[in-house]
Amino acid sequence: MHQSPMDSRSGLEIAIIGMAGRFPGARNVDEFWRNLRDGVESISFFTDQELESSGIDPVLLSKPNYVKAKGVLEDAEGREVDFRNTIILLTSNVGTDLIMHATRYGVIDPDEETGVDADGKPLNPVSRRPEPDELNNILRTELQRTFKPAFLGRLTVVPYYPVEDDVLKKIVHLKLQKVADRILANHQAVLQFDEALIEMVTERCTEVDSGARNADAILTNTLLADISSEILSQMAAGKSPKTIRVKVGKNSELSYKFG
Repeated sequence: MHQSPMDSRSGLEIAIIGMAGRFPGARNVDEFWRNLRDGVESISFFTDQELESSGIDPVLLSKPNYVKAKGVLEDAEGREVDFRNTIILLTSNVGTDLIMHATRYGVIDPDEETGVDADGKPLNPVSRRPEPDELNNILRTELQRTFKPAFLGRLTVVPYYPVEDDVLKKIVHLKLQKVADRILANHQAVLQFDEALIEMVTERCTEVDSGARNADAILTNTLLADISSEILSQMAAGKSPKTIRVKVGKNSELSYKFG
């Protein structure tokens, strides 16, 4: 009978490179495995008095199917982790096109005195940047179409304005500075760049859904890839650059000068 390579595998071919975690009764993976091996009970049990003092309704405690135990998870400082006084931020791209349209063309203020024509339509209506409450109203139908009402009823919707160009430039500059700091720390080389590089990366961040996140991909696939390759080549030749000058040429092509 022919045995395929898949049939001959024992399961030992899988290598776990590394693991990290925090579990009830265990601050790390080693403690977790020791608890499993030794049969250590990691679930905490509570008395009625303890549960009532923590805010549990006595009526709920009196029910026979109420479980008076739970797995207690502690943070790095030994404090119990729970969801009291917690704000959970959920993000979504639902309605992005509606927000873009409203912020680009503005909304008409119904209280603005502009006059009306013979059909009762406003003359020369004045548009302005929508307020957050107005964006919520614009998004409501799209949100209700996407999410269940019971879920929306538990949320506070906070609309985000699109990232403007001047803000995006600041973000790109911060990301470039982080790259420069890494190169200085790891290779003792100074990365030099000018406003043209910031402008080029900003212009490429044109996708509305991605925004500033595109800057990471652009820097990783162009700037970092080119610099890393050249640094490795120079290190193989026994050289160590002290400065790296980046310039933007024609067609937004990058050139590098290592000194």
